[in-house]
Amino acid sequence: MALQILFGSPVYPLDFYYKPLTSLVWIGAGIYFLGGLIAAFYRRFRPGPKGPRWNGRSKRRRPKRWKMRLSQLLKAKLHQARVTYANPEYVGSIEIGRDLMEAVGLMDGELVHVWAVDHTARIETYCFAGPPGVIGLNGGAAHFFQPGDRLVIAAFDLSDEPIIPKIALLGENNAIVRDMTPFSVLG
Repeated sequence: MALQILFGSPVYPLDFYYKPLTSLVWIGAGIYFLGGLIAAFYRRFRPGPKGPRWNGRSKRRRPKRWKMRLSQLLKAKLHQARVTYANPEYVGSIEIGRDLMEAVGLMDGELVHVWAVDHTARIETYCFAGPPGVIGLNGGAAHFFQPGDRLVIAAFDLSDEPIIPKIALLGENNAIVRDMTPFSVLG
């Protein structure tokens, strides 16, 4: 009997107009339901800076976002290096004097491109530091070059910003003759 007084009679479900507690429950449920509808509508049609926009599936293209673009840029170059030895009985790599590697910023194990100046051979290998003035080719690379050949040794880096390459011109004994760091095509 007490529950029928508080929540209404099961025979007359519309008598909530006469019971204050029942009418508050129905009003609260209605507000909750309308709030959900408003939130769903707002998620679908969000107002933007230029008025309402459709946020669902549309044929309009979404705005392009900035994407990082990495370019492969010249990092270091040893120009006119002379081969001091070629040893095919060693695991492939190129040995470069530590002073030359430090001058242009090469690291042990870094990928380098080796290009011949006197003929058409081109290889890619890794470099490691050796004694001053030494440019030695090891392993399979030794079959492409002979002692006395002139080489260009270049290393590249991936970057989204400009890189100023470190370039050194070498003489007969693989000593640095000129620093060509302000990059110039004139040499």
